[in-house]
Amino acid sequence: MAKKQDLKAIFKPTAAPTPSTKAEAAGEFDLAGNIKSLGVGLTTGEIAALGAIAESNGLTRNSLARVAIRYFLREVIAGRVIVADFIESKTTKRIKMP
Repeated sequence: MAKKQDLKAIFKPTAAPTPSTKAEAAGEFDLAGNIKSLGVGLTTGEIAALGAIAESNGLTRNSLARVAIRYFLREVIAGRVIVADFIESKTTKRIKMP
């Protein structure tokens, strides 16, 4: 006779989740882990350049974008790129009507 199974156990995770906060604090990121979809807004010029570079290298835009982002993240983590150097901020004064 077949052994009865605990049906509640089938929904338990098979592996313990990794503590992302400790890894992030230590500067250890899994840059080659599972892929999750994320939308990124690009200008038409950026899309055209990305497509042209990808096509000339026999890649898709998605794969080239992933390579570019992974390279950028590695450079930031290593301290060779300062993100603040790429950020422009404008302060504007608003006129309020009395």
